[in-house]
Amino acid sequence: MHQIQPAQLANWLEAANADSARATQAGTRPDAPDADIGFHAPGAHEHTPVGAQHPPVKTPLVLDVREDWEVQIGRIPGSLHIPMQKIPARLRELLDADRPIVCYCHHGMRSMQVAMFLEHRGAREVHNLVGGIDAWARLVDPACARY
Repeated sequence: MHQIQPAQLANWLEAANADSARATQAGTRPDAPDADIGFHAPGAHEHTPVGAQHPPVKTPLVLDVREDWEVQIGRIPGSLHIPMQKIPARLRELLDADRPIVCYCHHGMRSMQVAMFLEHRGAREVHNLVGGIDAWARLVDPACARY
């Protein structure tokens, strides 16, 4: 399990969206090996030679593990909401997604437990959002309500 800072997640999502848009304009799939990719996800090789292409950016599954009432206050756009206690029942859905998973909650403690649970159950690339949605609202999206 990896820790990811809010700014890193924002950059990752922006890069994935840019890759997707570029691939759509070019008429290719974002995960096509010959797509013209200029960004990379966290952990990708940092010293790619000039002119070489980066692998496509996989859009992470951003997983909100907070309670229903918390989601009503604010959320990261595009995130999937599954309350922490429902994760075991929906485990197959998460493992079958074949995408990196970024878990978040209010401050990062519940999501860390979920991230470890997913990793121990076979998820290959799991991240925990450091500081949760509170840090996201402070550092990335001030329009997101804090509580």
